Amino acid sequence: MHIVKISNWIIKVNTDETTEFYTKDDYIDCSCDYCKNYLLCCDIFPEEIHILFNELCISPKKEGEIMHFNENENGTHFYVPFYHLSGQILSLSEFEFIKQNRKIKIKKLDMLHDYNIEFTESLSLVPENFPEPIIEFSLSLNLPWLFNN
Repeated sequence: MHIVKISNWIIKVNTDETTEFYTKDDYIDCSCDYCKNYLLCCDIFPEEIHILFNELCISPKKEGEIMHFNENENGTHFYVPFYHLSGQILSLSEFEFIKQNRKIKIKKLDMLHDYNIEFTESLSLVPENFPEPIIEFSLSLNLPWLFNN
């Protein structure tokens, strides 16, 4: 277990259980162009988002539900993916991670990858046998179109 402070949340992550689930889980297998594009974008996420997924023990290409809403005027696409992790929401906090007495500040991302995050105990589409207690993590972000048919 470790504690992650990010945005307005303090999250207690069950690292062993969450890591074990994502190690065994398959990649997102939706064949629509929007999901294929999202999976490609996972590789170009800014460092801050990669750090966030790593601290939460989540693989961004696995398990989650991906929702595409629209193409923006600037050509980016608005996505809201969500994922599950084993842990608890403890309370509200500031923009930083805490792990083994080390703080990692999160800086604002460039406009191409401007994003919001949310944690909730209201769950949707939880896979069978996901380790409890469960919380849901979602991103709202604009991503470029990388997928070519």
